Amino acid sequence: MSSSDIDQYVDLSACEVAPIHTPGSIQPHGLLLIADAETGAIVGVAGDVEGMIAADWAKRTLQDVLGLPDLPVVEENQRYFLDSVSGVRDTFVGQIIASDGHLIAELEAMNAGEVPAHRFLSLIEECEARFEDAGDLAPLCVQAARTFRRITGFDHVMIYRFVEDADGIVVAEDRAPHMRSYLRHQFPAADIPRQARVLYMRNKFRVIPDAAYTPVPIRSADPAIVGIDLSDVNLRSVAPIHLVYLKNMNVQASASVSIIRDGKLWGLVACHNATPRNIPMPSRLACLTVAGALSRQIGALETTDLYRARLRLRAHQDAALRKLGTRSDLGHFLADAGEDLRKMLHADGFAVVRNGALYTCGTCPPDAAIPELVIWAKSFSPLRTVSTDRLSEHCSFAKAFRAEASGMICTEALDEDETAFLWFRAEKLKQIDWAGNPHKMQTDTQSGQLSPRASFDKWSETVHGRASEWTMGEVEAAARVTQATMEALLNLRLREMNSQLNHALALNEDLLAEKDGLMREVNHRVQNSLSLVGSFLRMQARSAPAGDLRDGLMDAQRRIMAVSMVHRKLYGANGVETVDLGRYLDELVQDVLGSSDPGWSEATQLTLTPLDVSADKAVNVGLILNELMTNSQKYAYGGQPGPIRIDLSPTQQGFRLSVTDQGIGKKAGATSEGFGSSMIQALVQRIDGTITETGMEPGLRTTLTVPMSNPARI
Repeated sequence: MSSSDIDQYVDLSACEVAPIHTPGSIQPHGLLLIADAETGAIVGVAGDVEGMIAADWAKRTLQDVLGLPDLPVVEENQRYFLDSVSGVRDTFVGQIIASDGHLIAELEAMNAGEVPAHRFLSLIEECEARFEDAGDLAPLCVQAARTFRRITGFDHVMIYRFVEDADGIVVAEDRAPHMRSYLRHQFPAADIPRQARVLYMRNKFRVIPDAAYTPVPIRSADPAIVGIDLSDVNLRSVAPIHLVYLKNMNVQASASVSIIRDGKLWGLVACHNATPRNIPMPSRLACLTVAGALSRQIGALETTDLYRARLRLRAHQDAALRKLGTRSDLGHFLADAGEDLRKMLHADGFAVVRNGALYTCGTCPPDAAIPELVIWAKSFSPLRTVSTDRLSEHCSFAKAFRAEASGMICTEALDEDETAFLWFRAEKLKQIDWAGNPHKMQTDTQSGQLSPRASFDKWSETVHGRASEWTMGEVEAAARVTQATMEALLNLRLREMNSQLNHALALNEDLLAEKDGLMREVNHRVQNSLSLVGSFLRMQARSAPAGDLRDGLMDAQRRIMAVSMVHRKLYGANGVETVDLGRYLDELVQDVLGSSDPGWSEATQLTLTPLDVSADKAVNVGLILNELMTNSQKYAYGGQPGPIRIDLSPTQQGFRLSVTDQGIGKKAGATSEGFGSSMIQALVQRIDGTITETGMEPGLRTTLTVPMSNPARI
């Protein structure tokens, strides 16, 4: 495509979808080598590679042509910088990036008169000091424009900031007298389409040394190489419509440096020159360093401004809440502090909707419309704070009262009365000075297709239906004061209720004391009875002859003692409704181990997560665990101590308890029909649980899964 062909460009509506990252060509001021990322074999080039670097490039590798000891390993979104590459006549500098499974080396001839590195280091140090001295965003951007013009030598340098709807505005500039000023002029979002903004995030520096260039195509035997992704390549050919755009602005050379703030494209440093001009590599790196310093200082200033605003708004909030006094009635509070809350956010009107009632002060929409606005704001769920400075553009029925309310903040309180606080700002006619008429497109006389606007003369437009913008601090304050007010009212109500409850509690204390005494007596008697039965079984087991009878008596005695232990642990404290299952099982296991061979204590490992469960459920789980530990101790290792692991963990619907050993396991098809197994099955059914056995080779894992009727209590 020649420079004359650029004027016949495609329809402007295709800008958003044009493949600008795969143009198939580069700008002519450099060379491109494309190699296989695994072997380094060069598979494509662009530019006069044969005459300037290697005539036989198709038979060579990238590392051989560039004079590298090995093929570099370059990850996606990384850059491998080349210090110097010797060519036929010139020395080149450049970089290697990764793309589509290939390595792309882009080279540019090194200028003989490049500024020494120490000069740039000194300039960077000086500019950072000046950035730190700037106490506000405006002087900071002016200083930045001057610094970038010193580094690049371009005729015109602008600090271009993205605003709402992706439009851009020139907030500072430094220019030669013959260049047109665009200070405070606004540019439509279509001038920098969304996909172009994405590329500015990836490739933070771009230069077009000559806008009248003829693109140099990529050459390769593989057609797929021609369409390789050049998103990270500085030499990437520019979209033809952008070249028309520059031509219409009478710009012959341009450069841009991305200003990135918190991972987002805050703006650009836009450089224009009336004649062709390139920027050498050291200058580009210096621009990137200065852009980083500028971004950090912008962040520091914005953070400082937000902090100051928060302090001011918090002081207003505290002053308003002090008027609440000791009354828990919202109506009395709003009558005293409503005007303060309105003025706190520099609003023209303030309203509160609560359980069908309405309070207003200042200039507000009609009373009937305010509840409708609350319903509209709630449609943005789960957002509890909705703010806009152009209400009528988003809410159709708000056009009827845009003069009174073109700006709105609506915050929903977290209460059962569906309370909402609203602040309104009246319409403020806004004049925008555009760089040319953004609504007017040219039609090419030959192709009949649209092309960029030709005039960038100041074009003013008056915008209706907008209010002064809400700051982040004001939106935060609105949500904070709403919640703080409702919490203060709730606290006052709670104090009143607590006073009444204290009186009622005093009357019930005697009854509770009697109940506690009765419970302790009953629990004491149950504990004594269990101890007597356990002692009786132990005596019978000692006197019984060895065999099944003794074993049965010992098993029964052990189970009775387990029940006694469960009872003692659960009912030893005052509260018996819920218990921490993890802590209880830990104490239960320690008691069981305390009466076993000391080797079991060393071999048993516990991982128990704290879980609140009902006391009844804890009793059953404790008995099941006792049986499972007894089985492992008796059968897994032939009665000798061996490793046992006990795990308790929550699940989505309840909890899981597992007992794992590394013993002889369980033979396939074997079933357990003893009393202990029957008791386990009965206990599992009582708590609606399930129990499974899994062979671990070696060993056995028994898993108890229990649902919870109220998962929120886990």
